[in-house]
Amino acid sequence: MVLSKINDEISYQELKTIDENDKGRDVTMFQINLYKIPVVIALGDIKYTFIEQNVLFSPVYLVIDDSNKIYQVGVYEFPSQQLENLKDEDGDLDISLIDGPLLHSFVDKPYVEKCMKNEVLFPDYDSGDDEDEETEELTKAKEANIAKKSFKVANSMTDGILRGIGVAGAVVSVAKNLAIKLYERSQKTRNQNLAATIKDEVMKISPPISSKLSKAGKVGNAFEWGKKEIEFDEMSLKHPYVTAATNTVAALTGLPLDRAQGMAIDAADIASDETETWMKPLIALGWPKWQLMSEEDTKKEREEKKDRFKDLEQDKKFQELNPTEQRRSILKKLSKKEQIDILWNSGLSKTEIKKLSKEADRIDKIMGLQDKKQFDKDMEAISRGEDIEEAPKIERPKKEKKQYKPAMEKRRKVLKDLSKAEQVDFLWNNGLSKTEIRGLNTEESRIDKMIELQNKKRKLLIHSQNDLILIHK
Repeated sequence: MVLSKINDEISYQELKTIDENDKGRDVTMFQINLYKIPVVIALGDIKYTFIEQNVLFSPVYLVIDDSNKIYQVGVYEFPSQQLENLKDEDGDLDISLIDGPLLHSFVDKPYVEKCMKNEVLFPDYDSGDDEDEETEELTKAKEANIAKKSFKVANSMTDGILRGIGVAGAVVSVAKNLAIKLYERSQKTRNQNLAATIKDEVMKISPPISSKLSKAGKVGNAFEWGKKEIEFDEMSLKHPYVTAATNTVAALTGLPLDRAQGMAIDAADIASDETETWMKPLIALGWPKWQLMSEEDTKKEREEKKDRFKDLEQDKKFQELNPTEQRRSILKKLSKKEQIDILWNSGLSKTEIKKLSKEADRIDKIMGLQDKKQFDKDMEAISRGEDIEEAPKIERPKKEKKQYKPAMEKRRKVLKDLSKAEQVDFLWNNGLSKTEIRGLNTEESRIDKMIELQNKKRKLLIHSQNDLILIHK
């Protein structure tokens, strides 16, 4: 075991094999010196095993070749709160900012020399040590990028001159751009879309026609991409029907109703309390709200929208069931403990409940008891000369989304970023049995349990500290 340099309570297993989660992953490679021997290393996936101690780590692999000779030789460890500061532009860990690597005890100079004996340094890597020196490949890439931008500027200027000549110039401009686009598309191995490219470029001979056809395309997109909004949402400025109608009018008559719709949406966003204050002046100047939103906010909004439609679809399916199926569906969503509690409170003995080992049997028994109870109630009403009450409408129970304080939201986000395997490892390492872990079949339930275990450990720690204080007194 290798002792952590950040937290002396943490030790890392000395494994030589590739971690299961790292097999088949695309990784960034770096050239470094181990015991003054140039080697190529690759980093594995970031591990959250010790997240509770605020320490993250990534396995370090010595890469001799990309097929058979890859050995785990240590780890890069760092405080969890520094994760975002240690990433480069591509989202990979920048090892030049991290101390290490922390090598396994069996890794020494003779071991590295033995691994590299008669081996040629694996050529495909990203150098971490020479980060300040531009490699030849990087220089070529920059030159290619500059040349590409220069070509676009020159091509745009040429188009302006050609279109100024008249119809003949416009035809030449379109033919030129079509040839360029077809060449660029032909270099792709998939999604070439040559037919669509030809259609789009040919339409540009006449910008007004191109604009009208583009608006007609938006009408089709509104119906294709807004099926769920059409099915479930009430009429609003953003409704697909409104988008389709405004673009249809704009395409047929030239009246800019589509722009009027956009301006109306912007005005509604400015008036909305949900829009952040700093966004409102920018929206008034012409930037739509969606362009000002961060990636995180956009992702969150998309997920909320997805959850909302999922809930509405489940409601629709539930209403299509007959009353018996609706009751069965509700009972099936109960946990085994909740089903047993209903049976126990209905007067069944432990022996009778134990015989109902299958969920279907428990549900049938509960429904039978409920039917009997309702029947007795109806008979009692008839004996009193009263009318039988109409059965209440069965509604699908709504699962309310829990609201958390910012600090708890942050904790839950860290745990949610873990893979399922890492969450299960955490629960297993904290004493839960396989049966208990298997019972946590949703990510929400696993996160709740992980936080419960973390809080329990903190309480125990505080308790032990208090005991020490009493002893010293």
